Amino acid sequence: MERGDEIEVAIDAVAFGGAGVGRHGKMVVFVPFTVDGDTVSVKIVDVKKRFATAELKFVHTPSPFRITPRCAAYTRCGACSYQHIAYDHQVVLKNRQVRDALMRIGRFDTIPMEDTIPSPQAYGYRGKADFHVTTGEGQERAIGFAARATNSIVDLERCEIVHESINDALFRMRRDGSSAGRRPLWSAPAGEASKSLITRQVKGREMLVPRDGFFQANLYLTDTLVDVVEEFCNLSGTETVLDGYCGSGLFSLFLAPRCGRLYGIEAEGDAVRCAEENLNRAGINSAVFYTGDMARVLRDRFIRKSLPVDVALVDPPRIGLEPDTIAALGDLNPRKIVYVSCNPATLARDLRALAGFGYGILRVRPLDMFPQTSHIETVVLLERAPSL
Repeated sequence: MERGDEIEVAIDAVAFGGAGVGRHGKMVVFVPFTVDGDTVSVKIVDVKKRFATAELKFVHTPSPFRITPRCAAYTRCGACSYQHIAYDHQVVLKNRQVRDALMRIGRFDTIPMEDTIPSPQAYGYRGKADFHVTTGEGQERAIGFAARATNSIVDLERCEIVHESINDALFRMRRDGSSAGRRPLWSAPAGEASKSLITRQVKGREMLVPRDGFFQANLYLTDTLVDVVEEFCNLSGTETVLDGYCGSGLFSLFLAPRCGRLYGIEAEGDAVRCAEENLNRAGINSAVFYTGDMARVLRDRFIRKSLPVDVALVDPPRIGLEPDTIAALGDLNPRKIVYVSCNPATLARDLRALAGFGYGILRVRPLDMFPQTSHIETVVLLERAPSL
C-alpha cells in the first residue's frame, strides 16, 4: 500500500478520536467521517508500519447508523467528529471506546462498565464556546473555531452544538466587529457578576465562575455528573474529602455538606477565590481551599503533616495526572478515589498506575457530556485493597 492508492474498505469500528476503522489485507486503515457498517472508497494519505490513514472519497454502502450532518462546515471545522452518526449509536460507540482504552492501554481484564448516560440534548447543549477572531494583514476577518488538523480558523455564521443564545451573541459580534483574539461566549441566562466573573446554575444553586475559566460545558448534563460523583463518593457525613483540581468548586459545593471536612486544590487563583465565595454563599464553613500544584500541595499540606484523607476526588485536565501526583496520591493512601476524566487514554494510563498502589476498579460510568464530538466524560470509582 502506498500514498495515493485508492481502495475499497469495509468499516467495522470507530476509534477514539472519531475515525472509522477498516482493514485492507493485514493493514488497518483509519478513515474520518465513516461509521461501522459503511463500505467506502478511500484515498491513502499516509502509511505507517502497521496502519494507514485515508480520506473518504465515496460511500458505496451506507451504514444504518449514518445520517446527514447538520453543520455545513462539519468536514472543515475541528469541533465535531460524529455529526454523521445517529446520536443513539454515538453513545454506544463511546462506551466501547472507554472499555477498549481500559483493556488496551490500562491492561485491565475485567472492567465493571455501566451504560453511558446520554445527553438530554444532542445539539445546542454547550453553555460556553471560545471563538477565535482573525484579522491578519491582507486577510478577511474570520470568526470561528480551528480547522481540522490546521491552525487556520473556519469562519462560522453559527454553531450547531452551542446554545442558541451563544449563536445570538456570535451574530452580534460579527455585526459589531471584534478585535483579533480569543472570545469566550457564555450562554444565557449567565449573569454578569462583574467584568471578570459570570454566574452559572447547577442543581438550583448559583455559582460564580471566572469568565475565562473552565466550567462543565453541557447545560443539560452537569447536574447528573454531580449526582454520579456524589453517588460514587457515597459519603456518610464524617469523612475527610479531597477535591483535586476543584476549579470553582462545582463538586465541593455539593460534597462539603455531606462530609466532615473538605479540602480543595486548584492551580488557578481566580477559580479558588470563586470556590471559596461559592461555599461561603451557601453557608458552608467546613471547606479549606489551597492554590497551587496538586502534587506539591499534597506533599506539603497532607503527607508531611500526616493529615489523613478518606476520599480523594480528582478531575484533571485532558492530559491526566502527572506522575508525581499519582505518586503523592499513592502515599496519601485514601480509602477511595473517584476519578473524573475527559480522556479515556490518559484515564486508562493513570488507572494502571494507581493499580500499582493497590487500587481496584469498582465502577466505570461514562457520560456523554460532548455529543457530536469525540470527547468522553467518565467517572471511575476505585478502592484500595483492604490489607493496605
